[in-house]
Amino acid sequence: MKTLLSGIAATILLPSLAALADTTLKIERVHYCSPKDETIIMKAVKSAGASAAIEDKPAANFPQKAFATVVITSGWWVAAVELIPTANRPFIGGSTTDSALQLLLGYDGLGRIFGGSGAGPAGPSGGGGIGANFSGEAGILRLFNAEFAGQISWFIPFALIALVSGLWLRSRAGRTDKALAGYLLWGTWLVVTGLVFSFMSGIVHTYYAVALAPAGAALVGAGTVELWGLRARSWVGGVVLAVAILASAAWAWALLARTPDFAPMLGPVILLLGVITALLIALPVRYVGGRQATVVLVVAFAMLLAAPTAFAYDTMQTAQSGGDPGAGPKVAGSGGFGRAGAGGARPDGGQGIGPGGQGGQGGIGVPPEGAPPSGGSFGNGPGGGGSAVSQGVLDYLVANRGDAAWIVAVSGSGSAAPIQLATGLPVMTMGGFNGGDASPTLAEFQAYIASGQLRYVIVNGNGGGPGGGGSSDVTSWVTTNCTAVTVGGTTIYDCAPTS
Repeated sequence: MKTLLSGIAATILLPSLAALADTTLKIERVHYCSPKDETIIMKAVKSAGASAAIEDKPAANFPQKAFATVVITSGWWVAAVELIPTANRPFIGGSTTDSALQLLLGYDGLGRIFGGSGAGPAGPSGGGGIGANFSGEAGILRLFNAEFAGQISWFIPFALIALVSGLWLRSRAGRTDKALAGYLLWGTWLVVTGLVFSFMSGIVHTYYAVALAPAGAALVGAGTVELWGLRARSWVGGVVLAVAILASAAWAWALLARTPDFAPMLGPVILLLGVITALLIALPVRYVGGRQATVVLVVAFAMLLAAPTAFAYDTMQTAQSGGDPGAGPKVAGSGGFGRAGAGGARPDGGQGIGPGGQGGQGGIGVPPEGAPPSGGSFGNGPGGGGSAVSQGVLDYLVANRGDAAWIVAVSGSGSAAPIQLATGLPVMTMGGFNGGDASPTLAEFQAYIASGQLRYVIVNGNGGGPGGGGSSDVTSWVTTNCTAVTVGGTTIYDCAPTS
């Protein structure tokens, strides 16, 4: 028994090995070798008058190498940021210690998964309570609830059936089979990511579901091809494919029933076409085959794509605001900030009001075009608890801006964004997203004032202000050293240096 080099190298060496006639060779497959390459190798062995067996040889230390690859590819950015002196880089927003590693292990990382163990800059994240506001209660069926389902679940039944079918059909293909590798890759992606989203007890936004889309699409496509090919050989392929189509059609009908005012006839039509196309595909090829079967399959997928396409169109036609945008019409009773659509209209004509968020800030909506939200003011929302700002205040800030880089400084992005959108001019977001980051420091803030880059500051009415709780010294300095000006009931602090 002799061992030769594996893979393609064998096709080069073996033809010259006539001296090994009547020898049994063992060829080890260390790397991927296609069936075509193996056929060439075996022909070369046979032409040399020898016989051979090709066997797999697992790569040495594969688990360790895989783990090292994950650590390096996922952690290089965190390591690079941590190695840069804090004075030479921006503040790491959302962290309490200006550390990317702390953010990863806390608020924006493990805190999202385990809830209360990850405290954000505005205090404990609240774990499941906050997560439930955005995406419903944690559990195995979370991806099918009122918040998540319309975002991603349309093809999950089909994808799961395709995964099981593909693994079954490819179970004897061998470790190096590309299709089997694909099912394992995409299936692991779909199942693991889906389970993590289902059981996360921290903040879970429904738009995270986009991470499931590549895996779901790959499994549906591969499974359809696999089952379509099996249908040509056995009635089993047609039946399983029909079940996948019917299950997806029934689920689309159920999802659309949650928003009865949105395309009310679409659900029944999808269900009817789903039953018809599933029955036709389940029939043996001798009854429905060739072009007829192809047309039926095309109609089936056009039908399955109709509902998510309608949701996508609705999303493009609907204004959204806040920190939790979603696709399609809003389902009655679902949580989330700023999601609009059928059933989500504001009483004043705007779209999508959400519940209070982190730090006690209220939800915000999108006002009718050109108008402020109810009460005639801009501001207030997730990402900052600042007091609302009227159109008169905006006019005052713009008219008196002078050469300042920012027209005003406010706490949190939820307060800054509406002002910037309304004026089209830069607004300084103090304290990061929630207004709780310790950035800028008092010294940095004073430098902005002294250089004339910033003049006006609005301290919110909830006791917070620039930098929120993380920079109360900035707030104290502003209220002590700047001149209070009242415009339309709003107090603006003019921090221009006195001559």
